Amino acid sequence: MIHESSYWKNDLLKRANRLALRLIQTRWGEKNFYTIEKEIFICFYSIRELI
Repeated sequence: MIHESSYWKNDLLKRANRLALRLIQTRWGEKNFYTIEKEIFICFYSIRELI
């Protein structure tokens, strides 16, 4: 159980901003797909924990 959610929310906001920057990216490689997949999974886990 999370008692202080501000740490989770701040981290989630930082990750969301990093994902938003990926929208303007033009070159995609295998490592980029790995990174974006990892970020999305961590974001969804954070949301699940906050709920």
